[in-house]
Amino acid sequence: MRAIKWYKPFRRVKTLKCIRLAIQNYVEGKDLIYHGGSSTNIHARSSSRSLRSLDTSATGSVSTTTFDAHIDFLDDQSDSDQEQRSKSDAEDSIEDLPWMDDIRDFLRSDRCSKGILSISPDNPGKVIDFLQLECDRNREDTAYHSRCIKGLFYMTSHLLPTSFSCRHAKQIGGRPVWGGGFANIWKGRMNGELICIKVLRIFLDNGLEERNKMIKSFCREALVWRNLYHPNILPFLGVNKHLFAPSFCLISLWMEYGNIMAFLSERPLQIQRIPAITEVAEGITYLHSLNPPIVHADIRGANILVKDDLSCCLSDFGLALAVESQVAASSSSRAFLGGSLRWMPPEIMDDKQFDPAYITARDVYSFGCTVIEIYTGKPPFSHIRKEAAIINEVLTCGNLPDKPSDIPNWMWEKVVLQCLVSPASQRPTAHGLVNILTVGVNASNCESTRNLEEIELASSMG
Repeated sequence: MRAIKWYKPFRRVKTLKCIRLAIQNYVEGKDLIYHGGSSTNIHARSSSRSLRSLDTSATGSVSTTTFDAHIDFLDDQSDSDQEQRSKSDAEDSIEDLPWMDDIRDFLRSDRCSKGILSISPDNPGKVIDFLQLECDRNREDTAYHSRCIKGLFYMTSHLLPTSFSCRHAKQIGGRPVWGGGFANIWKGRMNGELICIKVLRIFLDNGLEERNKMIKSFCREALVWRNLYHPNILPFLGVNKHLFAPSFCLISLWMEYGNIMAFLSERPLQIQRIPAITEVAEGITYLHSLNPPIVHADIRGANILVKDDLSCCLSDFGLALAVESQVAASSSSRAFLGGSLRWMPPEIMDDKQFDPAYITARDVYSFGCTVIEIYTGKPPFSHIRKEAAIINEVLTCGNLPDKPSDIPNWMWEKVVLQCLVSPASQRPTAHGLVNILTVGVNASNCESTRNLEEIELASSMG
């Protein structure tokens, strides 16, 4: 597990050397520790390479007073006239910064240059803005984009890029449309569009340390979600910290049809299950193909939304985990993985079964459970009332959810059962699932011997 320990607020870092070292040590898989306020008193130590380390909760020798219990945007520190600047003006101001080309060259190089340029105390925020701008402009340059993402994740604690700020978001009505244990969902409007406002529940009596953990989790979700671009991923619009202060809001497009389970309950004949399931698999494939890969960690029907064109997209990245291709062989990284118990694989329930090298396979298991959910209209193990008993059902008895009565045999045998296999190393990849499902869509209309053989071949290549 990696953790950044801040002995002074990050915004007080005064040299480009610190910024370079922060990014370099992330790429090399090291922790960065600042002692006092001196930019020269820095050292790094080896660690595992998991972006989940963005959870920089105050533990051990780190005092909770080193964290501000709020989220800042660079534009929040500007005067009212500057707040009205257009996006292009803001980008131009970043382009004019003297160290921009130096950081860009550093990100494109294999090693950190040794030059030092002094910058003002507020410039770490502008560096974050710059990194996000570079991410947006260089999506096709995967290697450079990946390094920008890594630097952005590593540097950010409670300071989000300016482009995330959605000041003009307004809620509709006086009550949320849905309420949960960790967030409320409101319908809203911004710039003439309907929006979904996810309001994080903040309990003021939980203390500063707990609040800081929630803030960092919130920032992590925003950063992960903001940099995802795929038709089967719900588009992210930004963040608002004023609308429901002291709570924070994640803003996304409003999906009138809601999640797939609600849609199937009300309109069971208006959406085809197999294409919808394939779209979910394509969304997971995209997440796992990124560098670093993204593990959604909460795949289930409630987090699959139906768009206006009846296609499906993944939502809710509150538990999403960004990992390096080689995760440290330690179950400590598992501690950061939550999720919904009925969709949770056995290796997340039991430390002894957990293998960090196959951490993306947890999404594959949850996907298999979600296929069952889509066909039955009920959560996995719906006959078990107490969720705690599910752990015994899965770990001790080794039982699987019951087969839905109307699921095609090929879907059950080549998709669901393969997803639910243990150990995790034996499960197909998300890309392999897409191949199986694509062939299966054609075979489902005519279960000829040839089509079934094609499914068998696709399954063997998964």
